[in-house]
Amino acid sequence: MGWLIWWAVRRSAPTGLVGGVVVWLSTVVVGMIVRQLTDQGTATAFVIVSLVVTGVLLLGWRALALLLARRSRTRS
Repeated sequence: MGWLIWWAVRRSAPTGLVGGVVVWLSTVVVGMIVRQLTDQGTATAFVIVSLVVTGVLLLGWRALALLLARRSRTRS
């Protein structure tokens, strides 16, 4: 869903940090909706863990890539 939202607005892949946030939050929201619809529950602790883990996985590499790109530009 996040990719579709980003693509509809920007017509490009969500490779940056802002695009990652859109993908991250929509992933968690859609995942929690699916869990509710299938009666698997969405306890507060589960939602928090889901936000943290998917945030690290979906945003961590983007933040690292941004940091490395900035660092290489300043050295050039």
